[in-house]
Amino acid sequence: MLAEYYFLKGCLMKIVTVLIVGLTIGLTQPSPAYADDGMLNALSLIPLPAKKVIQVQALDDSDDNLALLAEIEKRLLQNGYELVKKADIILSFETSDQIGGWNSASKGHVLSLEASGGRGGGENHKARVNVYDSSTGGLLNPNQGAQKATSTSSQYRLEVSVESRTNGKTLWRAWSVADLQSGEGLTLTKKMVPLLIDNLGKTVRSQAFSIE
Repeated sequence: MLAEYYFLKGCLMKIVTVLIVGLTIGLTQPSPAYADDGMLNALSLIPLPAKKVIQVQALDDSDDNLALLAEIEKRLLQNGYELVKKADIILSFETSDQIGGWNSASKGHVLSLEASGGRGGGENHKARVNVYDSSTGGLLNPNQGAQKATSTSSQYRLEVSVESRTNGKTLWRAWSVADLQSGEGLTLTKKMVPLLIDNLGKTVRSQAFSIE
């Protein structure tokens, strides 16, 4: 009986070791790389003046938006605009974000362990292998009845509008949205700036773009 006990205990330890190694390998596999893809929309309501004189203002003067303001002004200068305070044409912008989340999968068990005190100070060990279960899944059907893990990326939005100081009318509106796959939100929104400013005054409908 003692020999049988140690034999079963050894088999149990081997099963546990194999499962732990397999789980560790699965968790340490590198995640696939994704592109930071987004979508641009823009609407021209009234043609912009031929004279390229403009003022830029952030609707929120947070540190990130002030850094973004400098990036927008830099791109406007590159595109031939003159930056003037109290200009008749005002470009305003704001940012928003939606933080993503992760829901882990609910899986059926494959191996269950049980230990209880035995006579004479010994222990009774039991290992139960769930071979097949139509409801929760087992060794032969591991995904049966299990809920898939789902994740949503954090999404960042940059919205821009151009208005006339003289009559208060909106001349142009645009917004770009992109998922954050790596890095920080400010870096992502900065990368949206060239695409938005280069399409200033134009109408763009659901143009997909990739951020490198």
